Amino acid sequence: MKKILLTGLAALFLLAGWFLAGRDERPAPVLPDDPLEIGVEADVEPFSYVGLRGELTGFDVEFAREVCRELHRECRIEPMAFAALLPSLKAGELDLVVAGLAETKKRRVDFLFSEPYYRSGSFFVTTQKRFEHFTPDRIPELVIGVQEGKLQDEYVAEHYVPRGARKKTYSSFDALVDALLSGEVNMIFLDSVPGYTLLNHPRGETLFIGGRAENDDAEFTACRVAAKRGDVPLIEGVNRTLHKLQSNGKFQDLIIRFLPFFSF
Repeated sequence: MKKILLTGLAALFLLAGWFLAGRDERPAPVLPDDPLEIGVEADVEPFSYVGLRGELTGFDVEFAREVCRELHRECRIEPMAFAALLPSLKAGELDLVVAGLAETKKRRVDFLFSEPYYRSGSFFVTTQKRFEHFTPDRIPELVIGVQEGKLQDEYVAEHYVPRGARKKTYSSFDALVDALLSGEVNMIFLDSVPGYTLLNHPRGETLFIGGRAENDDAEFTACRVAAKRGDVPLIEGVNRTLHKLQSNGKFQDLIIRFLPFFSF
């Protein structure tokens, strides 16, 4: 079961690159020379974390650095709580957020989004076999943990709380996982990529997939970079970086480097 899901998610990553063949070949716009302030989510493997040598690394971190190289800008990467990323961008404290953001109608009011740089679904993870592939009649038994500010938080509130589930919100990925392992919640709902990373980590040895989101539509699965609304040249630079990495094979190298458990 895990292998089938992993293979499917790997295909989504590759398709996100292959279907962007129609590139924008217009001359690159003139951009300022000051450092690029980029926000990433703190401490969530494989996107942004501190490596064995004490360096900040991860899929999002390395993609952000590629954007800076393409734009010939110094890179200042700021890890922070996910819920603080968009408010910091709106306040002008950041230029970009690279954190697998979904583009929603509400977010479009204040922010401009890149083309998808990857796609990812969401699924439930549990410690209890009785909730593996749970049926609707078991929803009132669920205490579901979600991460503050993510679409999974809104999804559970909309689709499961009205049917009897209880929802608990946590400020970080680690706090979310700790709540599940300690028994504070009996289910967590999270992005598939850190979810698979968790399942392949020693902390995930006792965990099971409890099922997927009932409706993984395009809005929910397309993960993008965000800039302040109106910052078109910067988002064009992000898209240009994405196209270049996809054409020269570096994007696939990033996937292999940070997602070694995928089967291609």
